[in-house]
Amino acid sequence: MEFLRVDNTDIEKLSDRQLTELLSMLLYFEAEKWGISANSVGVALNITVPDGGEDGRIKWAGEIDKTNWLPKRFTLFQCKATDMPPSKCKDEILTSTRELKPMVKEVIEEEGAYILFHNQTLNEQQQQMRIDQFRKAIDESTLQVDSVSVCIHIYDAGKIAAWANESISAVVAV
Repeated sequence: MEFLRVDNTDIEKLSDRQLTELLSMLLYFEAEKWGISANSVGVALNITVPDGGEDGRIKWAGEIDKTNWLPKRFTLFQCKATDMPPSKCKDEILTSTRELKPMVKEVIEEEGAYILFHNQTLNEQQQQMRIDQFRKAIDESTLQVDSVSVCIHIYDAGKIAAWANESISAVVAV
C-alpha cells in the first residue's frame, strides 16, 4: 500500500505551481472535513504576481477554533518551492521600506497564524531558525506587537506529506 502514500521526497519534487495547487486542495479538504464553508478558502494560483506575503488563506467564523492543520481561524500561507534559508525568511515578510507586507500585517493584527508552506525537509532546529528570523522581521517593523505572541509555523515537506496522506485525492495529485 506504500504506492498510496506520499513522503517528504515526493513533496520536495513539487514545483512552485504544484505546491500551491496542493495547498489549495488541502485547504478545501480541511474546510470540508471540519464543516467550514468552502468560500472561506482563498488560494491564488497565479503565482507570478506580487501577493503581499500571501499565497493562500483560510478565514472563518463559527464554533470551531482550530483544526489539526489550521492553528487559528485566520491562517495565512506562504508557499516556497525554492531554497529558503533563514536569512531569506526575514526579507520574505518585509517590504523594501522594511514594513511588514500587507497580508502578513493583517494576519498578525487579527491574531491569526502565519505558515511557511515549504517543500524542503527541515528538522526542528532548522525550522526554529527560520521562525526566529520571521520574529526578528516583525520586531524590526513599525507594527507594535510582541513577536513572541505571533503564531508562526513551518510546514516542511514531512508535515505537508502527512497532511496530504489524509486524502487519497491529494496523494494522487502529488
